[in-house]
Amino acid sequence: MMMVDSNVIIYAELGASQWRPMALRALADVMARPEPPWLSRQVLRECLAALTRPQQGVNPPPLNDVLQRLRLYEQTFQVAEDSAEVTRRLYDLVARIPVGGKQIHDANLVATMLAHGIGSLLTHNAEDFERFESLIEVVPLSAWAEPAAGEA
Repeated sequence: MMMVDSNVIIYAELGASQWRPMALRALADVMARPEPPWLSRQVLRECLAALTRPQQGVNPPPLNDVLQRLRLYEQTFQVAEDSAEVTRRLYDLVARIPVGGKQIHDANLVATMLAHGIGSLLTHNAEDFERFESLIEVVPLSAWAEPAAGEA
């Protein structure tokens, strides 16, 4: 089973993103697998925050469009719920693996995966999850990069 990190969905949804082609290829591949991909409630919140935030020179899409797209992801993917078990696993993780500040969000995503038996994480920020590689498989978005001309 594979969890999809918020950055992959954000890049797929942002037409101006240089990583959009990779994100679209990765999502198509993951969705074609026999087991449906996973999201967490945290991932949905992070996507909503990022996709509605004005960024340099880019106005966010209309809120109704963002909500419609996120609802589609929510219907298409399995959704891992937050629970007391997720919180317990988060506390265990941060007691064993040094993290703090914004890294707690990454640790919470891993705790959610562990609580739901999800073994792999597709993310653009693979290096942020290296500390958890003894617990989960980290699959970098760059694995879906197109080969350069002359390669293949």
